[in-house]
Amino acid sequence: DQIDNDCDGDIDEDSTEELSVWYEDADQDGFGSEYSAVNACEQPEGYLDSAGDCDDTNGDVNPNATEICDDIDNDCNELIDDLDSSLDQSSATEWYADQDGDSYGDAANTELSCDPSTGFVGDSSDCDDTDSGINPAATEICDEIDNDCDGAIDDDDSSVDLSTASAWYLDSDGDLF
Repeated sequence: DQIDNDCDGDIDEDSTEELSVWYEDADQDGFGSEYSAVNACEQPEGYLDSAGDCDDTNGDVNPNATEICDDIDNDCNELIDDLDSSLDQSSATEWYADQDGDSYGDAANTELSCDPSTGFVGDSSDCDDTDSGINPAATEICDEIDNDCDGAIDDDDSSVDLSTASAWYLDSDGDLF
C-alpha cells in the first residue's frame, strides 16, 4: 500500500511486525472507545491499548463506575439502573404501596428502587390503604372514621363536612325530648 505500516523504514516489505490498535480516551477516564480506534506503531497521545468505554464523552461512565439511578449505563455492562444488580442503593428512592389506587401509599409497605413498580407511589400518607375513599385528599364526614388521615375524627376534626352531621337539640329538662 506504499506505506511503512510497521515503522521499520521499509515500505511494503514482508515483515512479521504488526500495527497495534489504539483506542481514543476522549473523556480521559482511563478507558478507550472501540468506536474511535486507530492502527499505529506507537501509542498516539490520548489513546489507550484497551477499549471498554461505552460513552467516551462522559468521564463518569466507564467499566469502573458505580451504577446509579440516572437512566444511564454508568458501568458499561449493558444494564441500566434497576436492571443492574450492582446498583448503588443509596441512589434509589423509597416508594410506597398504593393497594387501593388512590395515589397515596402505605408507609409500612415500601420498596427501594430507581423507578416505582406498578402499584407504588411516592406519597406515604395514606392511613387506610384498603379504602380509596380514605386518604389525605378525602373530605372528613360524620362516620366515626378518620377520612382525611389527619388524626382527628368527626366532631374532633375542624374540617368535618357538616352536611353529613345530624341535628341535635338541647334537652334541658332531661325528658329525652
